[in-house]
Amino acid sequence: MKYIVTTLLVSFSHFIIGQNLVPNPSFEDTIAFPNNYLPVGTLDYTLDWFQPTIGTSDYLHEAGSDLTGVPLNIGGYQEANSGNAYAGLITYNSYYPGFEESEYREYISIQLLEPLVHAKEYIVEFYVSLAEKLYTSKIGARFSNSAINVNTIGVLNFDPHVEQTNPVTNKLHWELLSFDYTANGDEKYLTIGNFRADSLSDTLNLNDMALNSANQMAYYYIDDVAVYENTTGIADNSVSGVGLNVYPNPTSGQLTITLEEEVTASIFIRNSLGQLVLSDKMNGKVHKVEFNSPPGIYFLQLESNGQFYTEMVIKE
Repeated sequence: MKYIVTTLLVSFSHFIIGQNLVPNPSFEDTIAFPNNYLPVGTLDYTLDWFQPTIGTSDYLHEAGSDLTGVPLNIGGYQEANSGNAYAGLITYNSYYPGFEESEYREYISIQLLEPLVHAKEYIVEFYVSLAEKLYTSKIGARFSNSAINVNTIGVLNFDPHVEQTNPVTNKLHWELLSFDYTANGDEKYLTIGNFRADSLSDTLNLNDMALNSANQMAYYYIDDVAVYENTTGIADNSVSGVGLNVYPNPTSGQLTITLEEEVTASIFIRNSLGQLVLSDKMNGKVHKVEFNSPPGIYFLQLESNGQFYTEMVIKE
């Protein structure tokens, strides 16, 4: 009976989470295509993003060269999670020619569209994929009130505010990293990378190679970065002007998502604690999701064009 009452109240209510505060989240906006691999990195070819150190982070695009292209590039082979581009960075390297003791790192940074608000809850998300040949290590993110600009190729001397502590080992597919963050207030910048020294960076050899100077590193692709406020408010039954419908609700397992127009969108399902239990991609007007979590109340979130919309779903 409790589920019946809840369904009557919310089964056709839609919610908007908030706008993504990260400009150019999927690295699609460019100054120029990275047609040549540069010793100083290629991140400057994309709008808004910058290197906070003198490490050589990479901007990779389908219009780039063999070393800076998508899907084939300096790190290996990977399609973009969305669009035509993504970033690449070294998160662990115990050997860098000429700087053997440096614990070489690369980072990417961006200024948010607006500062974070004190004590508000935010969700920080980005997709990662391990490059073909290399190691795994920790990866995290740090907010700051001013831009980080340090003349080093080594580890940034800051603790991350959010961090993935389990190794990301997937080379075939993108993996969503999602974190909760309570703002101190006035944070304006986000920086992504590995903030831990080699001794604190878990590594795993996935290539059955000898531990020599040629492969003692970890290289990750980064795509679809998001920071948005984790508060829910009622909105209309639309996503960027197209109608959204999720059924059956309640559901015993499978959900069908329909829209009035074709879209490319990311789908996330979270439990009542805000924990991510499922992520998927939608291309078109209709998409089916196999939903095998325990009975309870969940929130299905659809992200399209930087907007986040959620519908409450009952799992029987």
